[in-house]
Amino acid sequence: MKRSNIKYSISRKPLRYLSVKQRRRLMNEVHSNIPVANRGSCVEANLESSINPIPSLSVPINTEADSFLPHNPQDFQETNVFSTYSFDSSDDSEFGAASIVESPFSLPFKDRLATCFVESNLNHTQINSILSVLRSHSCFSNFPKDARTFIKTPRDRVNVISVEPGEYIHFDVEQQIVKFLKTVNPESYVNELNIDFSTDGCHLDKSGSIHLWPIQIRIANIQRAPPIIVGIYKGNEKPFDAVKFFEHFINDISNIISKGGINFNGSQLPLRLRSFIADAPARAFILNHRGHTSSKPCSKCKVIGTRVKKRYAFKNIKNVLRTDFDYSIRNDKDHHKEGTTPLMHIPIGLVSGVPFEYMHLVCLGVMKRLLLAWILGKFSPGSKISGNSVTIISNRLDIVKNYCPSDFARRPRRLELFAKYKATEFRQFLLYTGPIVLSGILEDSIYKHFLLLHAAIKVLVSPSCSLLWLRFAEIAIEKFVMRCEQLYGLHFNSYNVHGLLHITEDVRKFGSLDSFSAFPFENNNIIFRKLCRKPNLPLQQIVNRLKEIDNNAVSTIHDFASSVSKIVKCNATIHRPAYTKIKFKNTFLTTEIRNNCCLLFDGSVCIIETIDFKDDSYFLFVRKFGTISDFYDVGIPSSDLQIFKCSNLHEIVVPVKLDTVLAKC
Repeated sequence: MKRSNIKYSISRKPLRYLSVKQRRRLMNEVHSNIPVANRGSCVEANLESSINPIPSLSVPINTEADSFLPHNPQDFQETNVFSTYSFDSSDDSEFGAASIVESPFSLPFKDRLATCFVESNLNHTQINSILSVLRSHSCFSNFPKDARTFIKTPRDRVNVISVEPGEYIHFDVEQQIVKFLKTVNPESYVNELNIDFSTDGCHLDKSGSIHLWPIQIRIANIQRAPPIIVGIYKGNEKPFDAVKFFEHFINDISNIISKGGINFNGSQLPLRLRSFIADAPARAFILNHRGHTSSKPCSKCKVIGTRVKKRYAFKNIKNVLRTDFDYSIRNDKDHHKEGTTPLMHIPIGLVSGVPFEYMHLVCLGVMKRLLLAWILGKFSPGSKISGNSVTIISNRLDIVKNYCPSDFARRPRRLELFAKYKATEFRQFLLYTGPIVLSGILEDSIYKHFLLLHAAIKVLVSPSCSLLWLRFAEIAIEKFVMRCEQLYGLHFNSYNVHGLLHITEDVRKFGSLDSFSAFPFENNNIIFRKLCRKPNLPLQQIVNRLKEIDNNAVSTIHDFASSVSKIVKCNATIHRPAYTKIKFKNTFLTTEIRNNCCLLFDGSVCIIETIDFKDDSYFLFVRKFGTISDFYDVGIPSSDLQIFKCSNLHEIVVPVKLDTVLAKC
């Protein structure tokens, strides 16, 4: 089974403290192999969801990664009660890609139980306790005593490489890619592998001093493909030398390219490095240039910062752009550090192939900076809003929470907690909830300034936007950056604000912002905490846990390009067959208030009352809004971004075919 599809659970507790779900799963495995007389059956009926009154506002928008977005992420072109997104999400939402899973009951009971232990992430002490109980029964007396034998824990010594000031383990890149391709549905096969790769630092635990720097890759041209771990560094601080850190990865990539690609199923798949994705500090470390606190930190242009209040601010809009050739010869001594970058040894543009990713630049960068200006008045006292206004915005977010679709990784939280927001929460505020809850609160000039950023990023996350829309986004971002100094002061124009000027060009080259964001890589970092059970030898623990997963998991074929799959639940409150939930294009439409709003191809915004099957087709019985208008206009009407203001909900319920649905709202 693919690693990222395994749902890990916290397992550092005694057996008696396991969750009800884990204990139930273990008991089901045991009971399925023991004959029980007069075993009863259980039928679960789903009661019809009641429809509460909804606000008269409905805003379709587009796309979400918490993950996946998530994870999620880290996306969809959604429509929550306030916004819409499309169905091809890469976010870390709770509904992942459709999959065809081999039935676990096709395996022997012993193997099924071992798979259950590994997927539940039980530690060896817990497994030994369960085995000791099972062995007391005559049916299981031949089970091994030790967990390591039962779940096939590897006994080989893990090869650890010294990388100052810590240590590093490497996974063969070709083997990892082939292993992943074996889990992909044949319909998703590609003729060329376009690879994104990434690295960034993370802590093994919240209070510890152990730094992990994983190297991860992702096949960008396989839809919703997850990251693959190909190397992990561990130390008390980051690696001293980026060349040494990337040495084994660079060697593997060079060998694959020199022999023409990867051998898979008797064919040769060429490999092309598409992009290197990292936040500003990691990008500066790997490219070996001066960081974001210097006067010339930008790897895209030759902007020069101005010293303001002990920090550098970046005022100019038009600057001389850098080229791949200029960057390779390292002729700007004020920007480059001594030494070289490991990316010099692989075929990737050091400027064109290293985009600015928007998770850190926009969500954790500019959006958080705006909230600091509004709530704390950090940059300009004139932009600060009152405490009463903050409370009003928070109360609005509490209302929105009730209508937030389950596709989002997180529901909105009160604005007083913005310092603890995750990247997906800043993203949700910028693209979906912010324009609604800030309306009438912010000063008009500040609110329209925010809408420029909102509309521009809304366009850039769209999976398909025209050159005209890209030009609009570019102009809107330039206006946003130019007005920052007037509204908040020059020192507001940080490196992240300057970086906005370059993301439109990156979108032209790579596609939507979500297609080259750090969301999937960051979401995957949680696996390291789950796989380490004690502080010593973390790398060896990670390797052993991953091999246990490979040795015991049920084989899975992942269909990353699936179209329509239907999952329905019976509604027992009416006489004729009907349903309350249906899965359609990787999202759920239901009759409950969080997931019952949708946008049709004819432009209608509807509320789903019930779902029915008739004449070999699925129908949604809906009520439509009678009045639909623009919510704002910032040079482009909000309706062009699928954002609407809706009112006058009809009482008449009408049937519409499932395939007439454009997006969920």
